[in-house]
Amino acid sequence: MSLAVFLRRVVLLMMAFGPPCVGQAQPTNRVAYETLAAACLTPAVDTLETVRLDPMSTPPFLYPSLVQGWIEQGVRVYGGAEGLAVPVLLFTAEQAVVDYHRAGRRRIGRTVSLALRYQLSTPDAQILASGRCADIYQDEVPRDALEALADPALPLTQAAPPPPPWIRRVLEPAVLVVATGVVTYLFFSLRSDRDEDNGG
Repeated sequence: MSLAVFLRRVVLLMMAFGPPCVGQAQPTNRVAYETLAAACLTPAVDTLETVRLDPMSTPPFLYPSLVQGWIEQGVRVYGGAEGLAVPVLLFTAEQAVVDYHRAGRRRIGRTVSLALRYQLSTPDAQILASGRCADIYQDEVPRDALEALADPALPLTQAAPPPPPWIRRVLEPAVLVVATGVVTYLFFSLRSDRDEDNGG
């Protein structure tokens, strides 16, 4: 077998066992939180024509997507304006967690959990509605996509990836070392044989 044929087979094997291609972009952890928050809070305001979002609501990074969604539904939304005679929505996150776990070869299972407690009241503090909702978003993502899913400015969107299995930590480097040694040996062996043939 010539060196060129051998190297071609090595490249084909590396391509066959390389990382899987991502078929489509997956929602970031922030988008997952926004989706869960909208599903929780929208029912509380969808019968209103006007609502004021209490500036003490947390986490504040949910504001833009919630407000945009409600405006698209025809609700007039005010933020931080005191003295308006409109219902006030206050919400607080009791739980907001991103968790990763191994789900297969180069695949990571993702769980985004969000639990909100909310209260809708009149300007004079009469409670119109209150409640708590908790939900999760789950999917699988490529291991090499984890960095793109988190927002560096938002700690709630970040989580430590699971460690690779021991077989990958130990076996893959060993296979790489052996393969490199074999390729190097064959390269110099074939070159030496060719030099001998030319000399003879």
